[in-house]
Amino acid sequence: LARRERRARELSLATEQSCDAAQSMQLNSEACAELQADADDLEARLHEATAMEQTLRQQLGEMRVKKGTSATSVEVLSLRAQVAEARVQAESAARRSARLPSRVAALEQTRADH
Repeated sequence: LARRERRARELSLATEQSCDAAQSMQLNSEACAELQADADDLEARLHEATAMEQTLRQQLGEMRVKKGTSATSVEVLSLRAQVAEARVQAESAARRSARLPSRVAALEQTRADH
């Protein structure tokens, strides 16, 4: 009877540990999915910011060509500010995106350890 009780406790503990590991794996899987979604979003933002910067640079170049006619220095300064902001956004997105693979790898390692 004592052996059966001990075996039942061992099985209960093993079942509890298995449930904990499964729950941990599920949480890690969800976290990995969220990180991948973040990476995809950051990549899209980076492309948008890069495209915006190129468009603004083109507009700025066009204004320089017709500077003598309608482009005011305020318009040129505004476009330069927009170009700078687009560059900052693109660089920020690139930095965040660069950190994601190591975060995903850490989560996958945690999942593998369990």
